[in-house]
Amino acid sequence: MLCSIYDSNTEFDAGNNYKVTIQYGGETQSTTVKLYKDGVGIYQLGNAGYIRVDDQSAYIILKDLKQYMKLDKDSSAAEVSSVGSVATYEVFENTNKTKLLQDVLFGKIQIQKQEYNGQECYFIFTDTEKVWADKDTKLIIRDEIEGEYKEIKIEQNVVTDQDIALPDLSGYINLQ
Repeated sequence: MLCSIYDSNTEFDAGNNYKVTIQYGGETQSTTVKLYKDGVGIYQLGNAGYIRVDDQSAYIILKDLKQYMKLDKDSSAAEVSSVGSVATYEVFENTNKTKLLQDVLFGKIQIQKQEYNGQECYFIFTDTEKVWADKDTKLIIRDEIEGEYKEIKIEQNVVTDQDIALPDLSGYINLQ
């Protein structure tokens, strides 16, 4: 089961239209949102602005400051894909399936079924981390470690053309 959860979260295909919201808690207190529709990706950077990427161009747009920067299409910030990943703080970080199975065998990682926010989940925990993965989709919905946590929500078929449209940049300052 752990390998299936690992696979579901290290590379999932959410389709051609989705929204991923990650709410960070503890001292971090921020939100990250990724929108994807028809080859266009928007990565919201908290309240600061967002990165918009399509097959022709990539921009960092700071809407409140009325500033923008066009990115080199080959930069790592300019990747766009229907394939996403949800990382954990530790459990699935810098590891592989063999290491995960060894950790289960040696009791470093334990798995139980547990309900979280009304959803049936697999509860994966170590001495320091707790992870809840939806029983049906196997996608992580909550991860917590040492007072920090993140809540992950994935919605399909909710992104509109208006959500991903490139704004009119006249009146914006080009930072290049």
